[in-house]
Amino acid sequence: MITTYDNLPVGKYLEICSISKDESRDELERTVGYIAVLGDMTEDEVLALGLTEFADAARRSSFLTGEVPDVALADSYRLGGLELCPVKDIRKMTAGQYIDFQQYSRQADDRLVDILSVFLVPKGARYADGYDMDAVKAAIRDELPVSVAMALQAFFWDSLRQLMVTSLSSSAEEIRRMKNPEKKAMAIRELEKLRDSLKDGAGSILSTL
Repeated sequence: MITTYDNLPVGKYLEICSISKDESRDELERTVGYIAVLGDMTEDEVLALGLTEFADAARRSSFLTGEVPDVALADSYRLGGLELCPVKDIRKMTAGQYIDFQQYSRQADDRLVDILSVFLVPKGARYADGYDMDAVKAAIRDELPVSVAMALQAFFWDSLRQLMVTSLSSSAEEIRRMKNPEKKAMAIRELEKLRDSLKDGAGSILSTL
C-alpha cells in the first residue's frame, strides 16, 4: 500500500483528487475510495477487510491530509524505460510547447499529465519530434511521484511568470514611447489584462486535497 506522497504516482493522485471532490460521498466512503486507490484494490475488496485491517489501512492513508513535501528538481527522471529531462530554461521553449501549455491549462484540472508532458522531454529529443508522446504521458501518469510533479509544476509556472513579468516591463517601456493616444490606450488595456492574469495565477492547475 502506498503510504507517502513520494511513492504516489500522478495518475493515482488524480484519482484521489476526483474522489475528494465527489460530493455524493461522505467522509467514510471517500476513505474507502482512497484505500482502494492506494492499495490497488477494488472498493468491494476494501469493504471486505476485517475491521482491524481497515482501521490500519485508514491510518496509513492519513498522509493524504498533510501537505505534499517540497523536493529538489533533478536534471532528469528515469521513468520506466524513458529518461525525461525538464525544461530548465523557459526561454528555450518552442512556440509549440507554449501553445500546448496554454491550451492544457485552460481545460479541465485533470490535465496535469498533459501539462507535464510539455515540459518533460526525452533526453536528446526536441519537443514532440521523433518520440512517442503517448509513452511519455503514460510514464508520467504511472511512474512520476506527485511530490516531484508538484515541484516541477511550481517551477514551470514560476519561470513562466517571471518571463511574463520581464516581457511586461519591456512592453510598458515601449508603450510609454507611443505617440498615438488611441493606440497607446489600447496597448495599455492589453497590458493590464496580461498583468491581471499573472495576479490570478492563471495556468496553475494542480489541485490539492
